Amino acid sequence: MRAPLLVLAVLIACAPPVSDAEEPRPAWVGEHFTIDTTVETEQLCAGSVQSLDRFIERTFAFLGEPVPDDFVALVEVGDISLCPAAAAACYLGDPNTSYLESLANFGLPLTTLRHELVHAMTWEAWGPSISFFAEGIAAALQGPELVGAPVPVGDQLTLTTGTLDYGAVALFTRFLIDTRGVDAFRRMYQGAQTWSEDDIRALFLEVYGESLAELEAEYLATPLGCTYAVDLCDVGSAERIADVWAHSFVVSCDDPGYVGVRDSSQAFFTGMWTAMTLRVERAGRYRLRSSGYAELWGCGACVDLPSGLPGLDTDVELDLDAGLYTLLAPAAAATRTVQDVELRLVEPAP
Repeated sequence: MRAPLLVLAVLIACAPPVSDAEEPRPAWVGEHFTIDTTVETEQLCAGSVQSLDRFIERTFAFLGEPVPDDFVALVEVGDISLCPAAAAACYLGDPNTSYLESLANFGLPLTTLRHELVHAMTWEAWGPSISFFAEGIAAALQGPELVGAPVPVGDQLTLTTGTLDYGAVALFTRFLIDTRGVDAFRRMYQGAQTWSEDDIRALFLEVYGESLAELEAEYLATPLGCTYAVDLCDVGSAERIADVWAHSFVVSCDDPGYVGVRDSSQAFFTGMWTAMTLRVERAGRYRLRSSGYAELWGCGACVDLPSGLPGLDTDVELDLDAGLYTLLAPAAAATRTVQDVELRLVEPAP
């Protein structure tokens, strides 16, 4: 049996903790996970269970492993007394359970839950590792996030969970996987079992045939960076974009296309999102317009989103290569509404 390992995420929670007297109740059961909760006011949106199952399946595939027949990720929401005092979520390898104070979080809805599920999957597939690699892979796979320019990570090798720069280690993790492959990263992850900086640096040289300093120099020279969106790009359902494409989303937590959480104790809060895969046929400059906030994520390379995107309406121009993209539309609507989106070719690439 593997020794217990604690993996935690220091995150801001949106709901108060519950008392020790409350017992969790089975709330949502997917094919690969079970969520129990004592936070009675929170409800998952209609598409969340299917989305989380797909996320688990595609994350295991990304790791190069099939989903084990007996794998069920256990999640308990409300009581985080087993987590360190500074944490609002954590994962315990034994008994393979994630603990969250709340399903709600800032940023993309359910990101905290997805982060802890990655810990459960990497523990199952690869075992434990030091925080640098365990948090790096969890932050890289938890969901799409535009991290921006890379920053040095060599001084973070022996930092513990909660003190790391999560965006930086996520971006460095993606760099290693994109340029050297997931199998080499797995060897790093599994080989890093001590907190000795000398041992970790020696492992980089052993696995990659390059020093950490050499790898970091190449990483720092890379352009804009983002984390993965492993479950949001669906080649089979991609809609073809020629010169113009338009779609209307019915924004509702009760719609099976939306993923997120509704909190009945906060009348105006429902954090959710929907996504569609698009196939851009022609490279060029495109105009993305939406009656609500929308983002476009590359299924491979990152898309450089302009700074200062408005929080309500979207009207931006983007230079896009031909290929697959995910249109991600976060929403925070307490009542049913409609969001109209249009992507139009403005100028073809020469």
